[in-house]
Amino acid sequence: MKRTAKLGVGIVAAFLVAGFALFLPASLAGTHSSTPLQSSGGGLDVNQPVWNTGNLCTPTVTGSGPYVYTCTSYASGENGLGGSAGISAPLWYNFSAGESTGNTYVITLIGSDDCLYLNFHSFDSNIVIYLDGSSYVCPASAAGGPLQPGINIVVNSEGDAFSLIQDGSSYATNITTYGTTVVPVVLQEGSYLYTNVTYIGTSASTCPSGITDGKVAWSVTQIGTNDVFGTIFVDGTNVHVAPPTYSWSTEPMTPLDGTAFGYGLSYGNETTNTLPAGGCSYIVE
Repeated sequence: MKRTAKLGVGIVAAFLVAGFALFLPASLAGTHSSTPLQSSGGGLDVNQPVWNTGNLCTPTVTGSGPYVYTCTSYASGENGLGGSAGISAPLWYNFSAGESTGNTYVITLIGSDDCLYLNFHSFDSNIVIYLDGSSYVCPASAAGGPLQPGINIVVNSEGDAFSLIQDGSSYATNITTYGTTVVPVVLQEGSYLYTNVTYIGTSASTCPSGITDGKVAWSVTQIGTNDVFGTIFVDGTNVHVAPPTYSWSTEPMTPLDGTAFGYGLSYGNETTNTLPAGGCSYIVE
């Protein structure tokens, strides 16, 4: 089971984990391998993930700065829930190039029935994640508890372009970002995909520091059927006038929020002043 670790001043990110059964915010509540990359910048302490380690892959690293990280995983059924491998071992990796900018991360998952955790600490970089498999899911965090979303991603950065291409079907994804200038681009090509982006602004001393709809941008294209893409804004105490809370609700996807070509496609939205479970933290082993 994963745990969360609080972050030091200046390095902030969080993990939103919740019930998998309904996939929606109302119900949402390894082996180490080294790579020749720089460690994270200032503030690295025992509360930080061990950067550039994980059991997802051994990334290929090219360039002398900026870097290109290429990570491909063919693992299937490694979530301990009866898949082909039956190994109770979530797949995870912590990507960081310290303070270098302009890097590229290309992560490809070929297998299915896995549980995935990713942390990114980067600036002005390009992150591309291809999910070719289906039925990603994480074991319950407690005996008898609900299953957890299968894809869990934390992006702590500014100026990143983040792309998620979902070719498979039948799983939930949580993306948590603290950067006000990170633009998630999501392509939902499969069916029964439930993808939420949670925006939690930060400053050196305040978390959350205030993210409101209109201060951040995203792009989503839905091609499958019965998919949901949602945005959740966690607004902090340092905003001059905190916006009113808005309970989770869904509506048909329209051009105002994204592009839809299939059937049963929805956009979900929520504004809250309450931090999700785990607070401001990375996902750590």
